[in-house]
Amino acid sequence: YVKKSIYLNNNNEAITIEVSKAHDYLMFPSIDSVWALRKKIYANRKFNIYDEKRSISPKGYHELNLSLGDTASSTRILVKNVSKGGLLYELKTSLDTLGAPSRYVREFYSNFQPMDTLIGRDLMEDKVPDFFRALRERDSISTDGIRFLLFSKKHLDSLTHYISEFNFREDQKNIQATLIQKMGEIDDPAVFPFFRKLYVNSYNNSNAQTKILQAISKKADDYSTELLLELMSKDLPLISNKLEIHTIFKPYMDNLELAKKLYPKILEYSTIEEYNSPIFSILADLMTKGMIKPKSYKKYSKQILNDAKLQLKRHLGQWISSDSQKRFFSNTQLQNTNILEDYEILLYPYLNDKEVQQFFDRLLLSNDPKIKTTYVALLAKDNKNIPFEIIDSLAANINSRTLLFNKLKDIDKLSLFPIKYRTQQDLAEASFFDQEEFDETQNNIQFIAAKPLIYKEIEYTGYYFKLRNNLDYDDGQQMYLVVYSNDQGLHTKPYYKSQGMRIEDTDSDKELLDLVTEEFMLKDRQRAIVYRPYQFSNFNQFGF
Repeated sequence: YVKKSIYLNNNNEAITIEVSKAHDYLMFPSIDSVWALRKKIYANRKFNIYDEKRSISPKGYHELNLSLGDTASSTRILVKNVSKGGLLYELKTSLDTLGAPSRYVREFYSNFQPMDTLIGRDLMEDKVPDFFRALRERDSISTDGIRFLLFSKKHLDSLTHYISEFNFREDQKNIQATLIQKMGEIDDPAVFPFFRKLYVNSYNNSNAQTKILQAISKKADDYSTELLLELMSKDLPLISNKLEIHTIFKPYMDNLELAKKLYPKILEYSTIEEYNSPIFSILADLMTKGMIKPKSYKKYSKQILNDAKLQLKRHLGQWISSDSQKRFFSNTQLQNTNILEDYEILLYPYLNDKEVQQFFDRLLLSNDPKIKTTYVALLAKDNKNIPFEIIDSLAANINSRTLLFNKLKDIDKLSLFPIKYRTQQDLAEASFFDQEEFDETQNNIQFIAAKPLIYKEIEYTGYYFKLRNNLDYDDGQQMYLVVYSNDQGLHTKPYYKSQGMRIEDTDSDKELLDLVTEEFMLKDRQRAIVYRPYQFSNFNQFGF
């Protein structure tokens, strides 16, 4: 729980005390970890930390004293943190750096003492034995509190016993899975041999097997890769949550050099629906980077083609046309699009095959910009002739412009990008729809101006647009600013993009340009706002 009190003297100097009680199982390895977390919270709130000082009070309480502020203000927040048992006290008051703290503040901070009653458990105390006792007694705290515990080598014997021997009820299976995950994070040579034995003995517990494979792959080294392939060859866990299967392969998506050692062996499991997406996704990444040759998966090309045909059929069936010809998006469709992109990359080396060519011809029936731009990029990289009208239509389309630009840039083929749309203004326009679809029946975007800007002695160019969502009756039309650095050439990632400012009937374009420009200039001053005349503070929903 959190309890807050405010102390106010006759001079209206306010000191706030906030007391937070931790969960009974919350553990930290040291007091340094406690203070590191507190500082991270302050940093996330965009504060700069000044005058940090750590100490231990005469009564043995740990204290962290500091002040918070930013470079644009002389006002700071004087903070005192005190840790006692399971309670954390935080004292806060405002302070002007141009003067010293008042006597009231100095004496309050110097004489503050936590309450004598001990509440909660010390944050550095080992609570793991209590957790196992609660688990045996079927206490619900074992379910709620396991995420707060820190397991180490001294707990390995207990972890081994409870994971393999304890009779978990059906509603406690998630505890066993979490214990496996926690054990996998311990760096000890006894862990993997235990996992090897447990995996084989968990034939009827796919959840446990999945967590074992996740823990092994997370180590991300040659030995763990060999062990992963060994265990998968003995048995494969099948669970309905595909994200859990994806997590097994996540470390390899971030380390393609290591991922290469999974192939071609891992392809034996690509026929299994739960596994084919991550297996082919990593393979496509390896192909894109030139780290693997098409011959390494040639024997699976027929299977890949058949899977690709089915995915394309599903994909085309999800493009639903209503009276207004709107597209229907769903998570399933996005996943199918990503899978189809992988199949494009994997099948392209076999383009001379009649059936593969037919697949790519049918692929053009899709209106998905990711699928079309990937196909164009593959042709461009292979120096194939591409009809100009295809490239021109993709560049003209706001939804595919950025994708096409980036994919051609990655393969050093920007010369193919139509000159008409090869401007920073056109790329700025497309930047508004990198996370959502532009629909001309719903959206209206209008270019207003481009202006040179200087921020912290660096030259930029700002592009100003009016944007209206015809379905959003509350916000109506808004003014936006997109800023790009002048020294990086054409690019699709802006240095800054505003959140939009509502346009009132009385606003002129010049006034709005000045306001959104001022908003950009104040972007690093988190508590500064742009003043708009005639707009009261209780109308914040109208722009600020």
